[in-house]
Amino acid sequence: MLDALFSNSSYVIIGKIYNSYTLGLFTRADGLRKMVVLGISTPLKSVLLPILSTIQGNEVKLKTIYIFVLQIALLLVTPLLLFLIVYADQIFNLLYGSKWDAAIPFFKILCLSSILYPLSTYVVSFLNVKGRSDLVLKIESIKKIALVIAFVITWITKDIYTLLWSLVIVSIIDFMINVIALNIVLKITYRFQIKKTVTALFINLCAISVLYIFLNIVFVDYTKSLLALAIGFVMLPILNFLFLYSINPKLIFQAKHIILNRDSNL
Repeated sequence: MLDALFSNSSYVIIGKIYNSYTLGLFTRADGLRKMVVLGISTPLKSVLLPILSTIQGNEVKLKTIYIFVLQIALLLVTPLLLFLIVYADQIFNLLYGSKWDAAIPFFKILCLSSILYPLSTYVVSFLNVKGRSDLVLKIESIKKIALVIAFVITWITKDIYTLLWSLVIVSIIDFMINVIALNIVLKITYRFQIKKTVTALFINLCAISVLYIFLNIVFVDYTKSLLALAIGFVMLPILNFLFLYSINPKLIFQAKHIILNRDSNL
């Protein structure tokens, strides 16, 4: 209820501070961003919760699965969001035409603010399985307080980009709070969680950087075309896999083991 209240009121506040044109740009950018993020994280969450329910008394397995899910979520969602940021111009022109070009900067920053979002949804699942819905409410309350502060600052500055970048900061605060919560409930150290997160993000950044450089050298005349979009969409998962295999091959074998032996793991 708290989340729904803030989600809907944000549009009202933006409409009050600015105008219908700015609100329209934000709504368009936010709608596409939500469609992508929720389209990936929601199905994974629906599969995760029943699995966790069967092992809620096994602390060791819960820790193992959380670290695995943390990395897999980042390796699935982050590359896609980085891809959307790099190719936002082509994607918007393909879906909406040039009339929505003004919403592209909004979209890029909102995608950046969503990179850590799936982790928040999975942390909620782990906390609920352990019967710590009280922590879930506290986490959400702190996050909403941070959002209120962001809206107040935006109201004062009258700058929509202040709000957008504030959402990025709020997402980082939310992640750090989740790290603290998992340390309390599952006794996973802060350093270990942050190390795994940074490693996964580093792999994604390496992949998207190589792709960007490659396209700007080899396909320099087509970087703004749909051809670049298609090539990037195919190459990014391959590059991501190669970097993952070179930096953290253990995760690949762990994923293979879980997929092939999912019944025995439960």
